[in-house]
Amino acid sequence: MKRLLLLLALCLMLAAPVAATALDFQENGTYPQLTCLQGFGAYTCYWAENTTGGNNYWRTTGEFTRVQNANAIPFTYAAFTAPKNTGRITVTISNSANVSMATQTWLDTTYLGDRIEVKIVGSTAYFYRNGIMPAAPTTGLSQNPSFIRASVEDGGSGAFWMDDLIIGDTESKWVVDLPRPNAYYLKKDMINPAASGLYNSAGSLMYSNYLPIFFSRSNISDGENALPINESIYLVNKDSGTVYATVYTGNASGGERAFNVANALFTAGAPYGRYTAKLNTTYSEEEIMYISNGATISFNKHDYNQNDIAYLTYIIDGAYWDTSTYTYSIKIYRANDWAVIHTQGITSTTGTDQYQFTSSDTQGTYYAVIIATPNAGGDDIWMIFDYAQMNAYFAPYGYVNDAETAQVISGANVTLVQGSTVSTTTTDANGNYTASGFITGLPIIWNVTAAGHFQYNVTMTAMTTGSKYINITLNSTTPSYTGLGIGGVARDGILTGSTITSGYGRPINGATCYLRNQTGGESCTNVTNMAAWYKFDEGNGCILTTKRPYDVWCSRLGYSNSPNYTVVAA
Repeated sequence: MKRLLLLLALCLMLAAPVAATALDFQENGTYPQLTCLQGFGAYTCYWAENTTGGNNYWRTTGEFTRVQNANAIPFTYAAFTAPKNTGRITVTISNSANVSMATQTWLDTTYLGDRIEVKIVGSTAYFYRNGIMPAAPTTGLSQNPSFIRASVEDGGSGAFWMDDLIIGDTESKWVVDLPRPNAYYLKKDMINPAASGLYNSAGSLMYSNYLPIFFSRSNISDGENALPINESIYLVNKDSGTVYATVYTGNASGGERAFNVANALFTAGAPYGRYTAKLNTTYSEEEIMYISNGATISFNKHDYNQNDIAYLTYIIDGAYWDTSTYTYSIKIYRANDWAVIHTQGITSTTGTDQYQFTSSDTQGTYYAVIIATPNAGGDDIWMIFDYAQMNAYFAPYGYVNDAETAQVISGANVTLVQGSTVSTTTTDANGNYTASGFITGLPIIWNVTAAGHFQYNVTMTAMTTGSKYINITLNSTTPSYTGLGIGGVARDGILTGSTITSGYGRPINGATCYLRNQTGGESCTNVTNMAAWYKFDEGNGCILTTKRPYDVWCSRLGYSNSPNYTVVAA
């Protein structure tokens, strides 16, 4: 049964970071895994987007501004591509304490698709540029390196670009990228086939015929100092595995190629759906959608948590609505395995749909697709899609209010801390706050302050994911009493020391609270108001005696009684 508590307090926790080992920078979620070490003046690092081709890099803005992995990752192989650079490139590997172990500088002034690699064999470090060692290896390493740092420095000038970073030992040494996911799509209009090409998310045509593809690959996998062999890059239908186009690397270490999608897809009758790229044994992390257009569909949010309800709205343009030819439906796909988790038929050109994420749904990207299925048979036509993230996170929301008056408090500061995850917000005019991104099973520190109120500083641990409604009631520093008074807030949960368990400290209105004198046996009762505030004073018919101890506890149907708390009337 749920428990009722009266008073709350403080605690502390920490959480360890998790590092990745392969970064292609197509999504901004990779950026926290890198550190920018600032160079001269205001030089810094940022994510550079190729807005015409859809590839993305990590870059610096000037000399001596360096990029390295944020967390120690012991490695025996590391590599990155320099897609375009000016000035000298310097690469440094460091031990677990981030102390330099070896450095290599290339003096050339232009780098276009060069692959820089570091290979550790025993206690020796080998540096390569496009499969060629520029100098003798570094020997006598006391441990495998854990950091790799790169920049334009040592007297060079200009900016430094980095792409397709690999740090590890057993990872694939081939990288292939499609344009940034969900920012670009392929289209062949179902009623106007001439309207075909690569479009960006704003609906602007980028290329009529071509789909850019970007690649990087090892030069040392086929032998020391050996140029790699010519390899094929394939455009593959992700559902059937059918190859629809092929381009070739030549002997380049990295660079850009383009599939002729006009021939491979638009005029060849290739099915709508999702496509990926493959180089050697590696598939691109990104997929690109091939759709027809003629409709819109939208999730009501971009981010959800487990157990949240996703609401969708859709419109099918009148020119594309033909029930004599097509049957229309909405399907929601889970991107990690592309399973259909929800299907809803469409019987009108406009409407709504909804899906509630469950605790068994894995975190990741989910796609809602409007599909037109030919009544006479044939491939489904993917008309349009939208996507959203489902996170296995705990996301509290609610309002902050005053205990005695139950009035909401605008401008209250709400800070939640869980290790390195920090959410700081200020309540709006209606007293509302929201927070997200917290994992279950680890403590969360809550710190809420507002002028004229006592600080609310507690710790609790969320045991279930999803959005959770948690209101926060603050006690006034100047509560009103008639004569002597004892008051407080009834909340759910069990208080042990300074930690709440079996609840979230939510205010419980309508609870009956009791006060009893420990020696004389006098007693009073009071029912908590809408903000869960109870008060014992003369105004409520309760005459208190100075310095006398009183037992205070509360009860409410559906909850276990709170423990007794001993309070002395001052």
